[in-house]
Amino acid sequence: MKQSFCTYRLAKHVGRVALISSGLVNCLAALANPLPPLAPSSSDGSYTVSARGCNLASSSATCVAQWVEERIEPSGSFQSSSGTYTNKPAGVYSYRSADYYCDVYFVACFGRYSEPVTVVVGTDIPTADPLDVQLTYRYSVKAGNVVGDAKPDLLIQRTAGGESGNGVIDSVILQQHSDQEFTAIVPTQSQLAASAWSNTGLTAAVEDINVDGFVDVIVKNVGSLAAGAKDQVVYSSGQPLIRQPRAVQALDNGVQQFSTNMLDYMVNQNYFAENAPLKTSYSLFSYRYCPQNPAWDIDGGMLSLLHCITQFQFYYAVLPDYSGFSNAAIEVWRQEQGVANGTLTSAAAAGNITKRISDLLDVSIGGWNMREIFSGTNSTIDDPADRKGLEAFLAVIGIARAQADETDSDTAPKQSPRNPDEIYIVGRYIFGSSVNKLHTALYYQLPIINMPTWVSAFDSNKSALFDGTLVAETNDMRDSPLLMRMTLGTVIPANNGARYAYYFGDIVPAHEHYRDLPNASKAPYDAIPEVPSCLSCPGRNSNGYISGLIAATKGQPSVDPGFNLNGLTGWEYPVEAHYFGR
Repeated sequence: MKQSFCTYRLAKHVGRVALISSGLVNCLAALANPLPPLAPSSSDGSYTVSARGCNLASSSATCVAQWVEERIEPSGSFQSSSGTYTNKPAGVYSYRSADYYCDVYFVACFGRYSEPVTVVVGTDIPTADPLDVQLTYRYSVKAGNVVGDAKPDLLIQRTAGGESGNGVIDSVILQQHSDQEFTAIVPTQSQLAASAWSNTGLTAAVEDINVDGFVDVIVKNVGSLAAGAKDQVVYSSGQPLIRQPRAVQALDNGVQQFSTNMLDYMVNQNYFAENAPLKTSYSLFSYRYCPQNPAWDIDGGMLSLLHCITQFQFYYAVLPDYSGFSNAAIEVWRQEQGVANGTLTSAAAAGNITKRISDLLDVSIGGWNMREIFSGTNSTIDDPADRKGLEAFLAVIGIARAQADETDSDTAPKQSPRNPDEIYIVGRYIFGSSVNKLHTALYYQLPIINMPTWVSAFDSNKSALFDGTLVAETNDMRDSPLLMRMTLGTVIPANNGARYAYYFGDIVPAHEHYRDLPNASKAPYDAIPEVPSCLSCPGRNSNGYISGLIAATKGQPSVDPGFNLNGLTGWEYPVEAHYFGR
């Protein structure tokens, strides 16, 4: 998180004190777009870290100094550094640049720190696996006691997957305290040997909750071992050779309620407005009126006071009561309303939403570069606001998937693990986006070899101002399973036939028929199909494409009770069967 510091020098001349306010404005302006130093991601011990020059966002500020600071991970503090290193000991080091500015009058001076960059030093640096591989890691959970206080502690150990020290949790002890809270410590050999660690029956799930590209470990059913304790999420360091977790947090009722409310909201953006009970509030106001009459103005006006009149007015209002929802969820909704009514930009809303989720989880959200998805492809989500909004979605859905059994939503489907040889309706949501927030696709995973494949559709025109043509794609990386993390339902073939045969014998041929049509013969795209995109033909969006593809191939959507796919924008306006050659 960007850090800054501002100082003000009291001017000798009184007339210059007024310039402090302009100095403050310059301070805030100069804090924009911090530039991290240039540094290699890894080294054998000889390397250089250099500042990239002051990033002046205000022409009325002067950069008077810049330097580089170093921190030895995982627990060091930043110290000023030369930036040139030879024979550096193996380890992990973080670097940030510090810029110091003064305004043109030297009334206000201010500085800022860049985001840190990390350098891993050594000749044998463990390789971080792609996220889809990390999601196959497995962990055991055992119980013991490291301090002899009769409170069971938990030992989490990776039992399958990845190199040791690759930035993902290897082994960690969750030490229990009297308030059912836990702290994470990296176990020593003596600690491992000093306690009779026994099997607990507790399970561990893996999800990238904080969206940094490294899976975190969620310990389930902790309350069955420590009464009153909540499930715990242990955040991986995200740095090679750093085995100390970034943080450990209880998935308490507040986090669970937020996740549940967000699930319901993502499938129905009117969820809060439709489900908030009405509450009547009452107010009583009084005011005193004293008429003026010269004849009463005797005895110092005492007679006038006797003629004063006190009146009462009674008011009441019937308003929605949102107190039964998560405060954080309501704040997210308010941000999205700001985008809808034009008072907030998508970028501002996505940033505010991500920050609110970060505050709730007490850990920074974001950092995953998604390179493993988009590298070498022409399909990408490159808008910064959309990336930020997607990170917010992945954090929310990560919690929901980790706590699928505990989630008790009103309408949204549970986010249970997906099984091979099942055809899923899947989706992703981009917080802060102004249109078509929940985008769907069909996903199928081949049995035995567990190879995923999917079909989906997009607007041919990436401009937010104009609609193009609805184009279909196969295995487009914008709809990678790592992004389409929300499960909305499944598709049952006609007569409940074999999924494999239906998917490759019906779904794929119909999809390819549409895909091979000339663009002029495809359906026009319309983000909100209720509004026709031309006078004679209503447009369709990606949800209408999936809805039409299922209907054209005689499939039947299957969803959890209470959930209605028609609530998704465009689902009830399916692409017609003739587009699929049916």
